[in-house]
Amino acid sequence: MTTSIAPEFHVVFPLWGPVGGVVKILDYLHHTVDVGFERAVAWGPPLPGDKAPIREHAAYRKAQEDPRISFGLLKDLTLPKDAWVLFSEPSQHPDIERALPPGSDRHHVIHLVQNTRHANPSWHLGFPYLLLHRPVTRIFVTNEVAEAVEPVANKRFPAITIVEGHDWPFFSMTSPRDAEGPIRVGYMTWKSTIGDRVADRMAADMNYTFRAIRKPATWVELRELYHSTDVLLCAPGPEEGFYLPGLEAMAASNVVVSAFVGGNKAYLREDENCLRAEFEDVDSHVAALHRLRDEPDLWDRLLTGGHAATERHTLERERNEFAAFIATLNHSD
Repeated sequence: MTTSIAPEFHVVFPLWGPVGGVVKILDYLHHTVDVGFERAVAWGPPLPGDKAPIREHAAYRKAQEDPRISFGLLKDLTLPKDAWVLFSEPSQHPDIERALPPGSDRHHVIHLVQNTRHANPSWHLGFPYLLLHRPVTRIFVTNEVAEAVEPVANKRFPAITIVEGHDWPFFSMTSPRDAEGPIRVGYMTWKSTIGDRVADRMAADMNYTFRAIRKPATWVELRELYHSTDVLLCAPGPEEGFYLPGLEAMAASNVVVSAFVGGNKAYLREDENCLRAEFEDVDSHVAALHRLRDEPDLWDRLLTGGHAATERHTLERERNEFAAFIATLNHSD
């Protein structure tokens, strides 16, 4: 879906790192030129070195190669009157305000709200909370984010929920697990110790093996984890917007065991595509793993449900909804 609109879109980045929030801004950078803008400018810190993890990311490489996309330093940010701008990190809003000429239309300034923490007055000394009162357009990445944030947000400016899409095909794998071998369990430790605590509890049980990633990882490293395991123990934070590893693991034919908190409720369906555990509770995680050992019929149902969940979170659908929203804003000028 494309539409005839202004020639240029400005997208502001807080850093160049392979973290979920930055990856989503990269997706929207590509969306801008794919929905009808002639070119896009990505503003941010100095570009990373040749060995930086973000350079392994396909969306970053694609942006570097796309002649419609250019890069600029945030300290040099300059914007034309009524510029179209998208940002996510709340602390960058003052930079945008300083760069906008007097009288510019704030309907064209879009805040991509990626987590529920914005509604927490104590987060970052309350600045993100105060930003919700400012006159900008908003895109919420899940219904859960919208429910938390929308009651506080400025009602005089447009807001829409575009449920997050993801490049989950990168992680896809359909090879069946070895039903005769131990259940291979993977997890990450950079947000929680729940995986380590479960592994310690089950160390003597030869029906299970455990593998962990202990530092923020590239997509290639995450894919290697998912492709070497049968189950992912998720560790979402309660104030996230969209917890990517769970959906990635579903694409890679892992069974997902997870607490149901804000960042993953957009795609989790208990006993349909995942097994539910309680937040930070070892006993319930162990019980879920025992179910997989004792109820072999669960595997096919959960894997089928997981694959179906990924199909609801495509970048194509996200891009089309963004195009329709931009067209609405453009026609209301």
